[in-house]
Amino acid sequence: MHDLANYPSFFYSQSCQVTSTGKMTGDGKLAKLGDALKPSSIIHHFKHSSNEESTNGHGHPNGHHNEDGVDTSSKAELRMQNKQDKEDRIQAEKDEVERYRLEKDKEAAANDSQDMLERYGDLEMPGEITPLEEVVKMKEGRGVTFRARIHVQRAVSSKLDFIVFRQRGVMIQGVLHDDCSEHMIKWVERLPNETIVQVSGTLRKPPSELKASLDSPLEISVQDIYLVETSNSLPFRLSGAAPPQSTRLGNRILDLRHPSNQAIMRIRAKILQVYRDVLDKEEFMEISTPKLQPAATESGAEVFKVNYFGRNAFLAQSPQLAKQMAISADFGRVYEVCTSSL
Repeated sequence: MHDLANYPSFFYSQSCQVTSTGKMTGDGKLAKLGDALKPSSIIHHFKHSSNEESTNGHGHPNGHHNEDGVDTSSKAELRMQNKQDKEDRIQAEKDEVERYRLEKDKEAAANDSQDMLERYGDLEMPGEITPLEEVVKMKEGRGVTFRARIHVQRAVSSKLDFIVFRQRGVMIQGVLHDDCSEHMIKWVERLPNETIVQVSGTLRKPPSELKASLDSPLEISVQDIYLVETSNSLPFRLSGAAPPQSTRLGNRILDLRHPSNQAIMRIRAKILQVYRDVLDKEEFMEISTPKLQPAATESGAEVFKVNYFGRNAFLAQSPQLAKQMAISADFGRVYEVCTSSL
C-alpha cells in the first residue's frame, strides 16, 4: 500500500526545474507537473516502489520467509535432504555388513567340514522335540532337542559364546565352545534376541555354579542349532529393566513375554487353582453369571452403560442376583471367580 498523502510532494518534486541562478521557473514547473500526472509516470512510480520493497527484506517473491528473512522452504528441503542422506548412509552400512557376512559364509563353506556345516543354519527337518520345562528337570548327561527363544547372548571370544534360552517363562543356559567352529559361533552371535531356534545338545554340569536366575543348575552343551524364525526391530529388550509403561502397552504381546510378567501370570493362576480346589472340597459349585444386564442392579452407584445391538445394556457390578437365583434353584453352595489378568 502506498501513502496517498505523499503523492503531492512526489508530483511537486517531479515538476520543479532549477535555473542557472538556482530558482525554479513557472514553465518548468507546469511541464514537469504535466509529465508527473501522466498515467504512465504514476504506474512507473508504483512499480519502482514495489521493487524497492522486495529488495530491502520486506518482500520476497520466491518462497516463504520467517521474521529473520530465512527461506523456510529451503530449510525444509535441507532437512529432507539430510534425512535422506542419513537413510542412505544407514542402508549402505547394512549392505556392507551383509556383504561381509556373505564373504565369511563363503569362506566357511570352503574351510569347514561338511559335518560342521550341517550343525547350524536354517531348519530343514523339524524332528521331535522336548518341552523346555521338561528339559530343566532332566539329569546330567542326557541328550535333548528342544525349541526356544534366544533370551540373551554373551559372546566371550571367537571360541566361546553363552546363550540363555527361554520358553514359556522357563530358562536354561547353553554354551558353544571349542567343539564348534569359529564361523558357527559367529553365525549364532548374529541371531537377534527373541529369535526362535531348535537346539540339540547334552546336559552337563558347568565348571562353576550358575549365578543367573535360571531354572536348572545344569547347562546345555550345544551340538546343533538351527534357525526356526528370526525376530526384527524389537522396541525394547526383555533381559533388562522394564521399559516405560507407554512402551509396554504399545507392544503388549512382547511385554507379556517378559519373565516378570510370566511370573505374575503363573502366580495368579496358582492362587486361583488353590482357591478352586478348596471350594470344590467344600462342595461348592462354580457358576458363570451374565456380565451384561438389561438394567442397573445396584442403586446409588454409577453404572457402565453400553449400546448392545441398538438396546441399552449395563455392565454387571455384582453376581449377587444370579447367585441368589442359583441358591433358590437348589444349587446349594455356589461361587464364581471374576478376574482380569491381561
